Amino acid sequence: MDYIRVDFRGNPKSHRSFPKGANPLTEPNGEKDYFVPATLTDPPLDAKTQVREGPVYDVSNGMIIFTVRNKTALEIDNEKDKEADGILKQRNVKSIIAALNDGSFVPGSNYTNQQLKAILKNKL
Repeated sequence: MDYIRVDFRGNPKSHRSFPKGANPLTEPNGEKDYFVPATLTDPPLDAKTQVREGPVYDVSNGMIIFTVRNKTALEIDNEKDKEADGILKQRNVKSIIAALNDGSFVPGSNYTNQQLKAILKNKL
């Protein structure tokens, strides 16, 4: 079962699940944190095009709510930038690029890192 962890002032702090049969403190007791039984709302998402946000804790109604929204074009572009940079920094890829740019594979080719990054981003 899912629970919202609440501090002694009544402020939600986090959430967690307890195994069946566990007996968490569910009432305020001095300055100890306690747990409020809650229903978890966590919709599925497509990590490539969406972002999970939250959680929002609704202590009075016993709810833990995550939401999903579509990524912005800028977020998608930034992720592709990171992925392309990661590919270009790999040791074996650097060797292939060096061979490509010395004309070993394609005579006359001499791509800059920016050109290669743009080509990679287009394929991601």
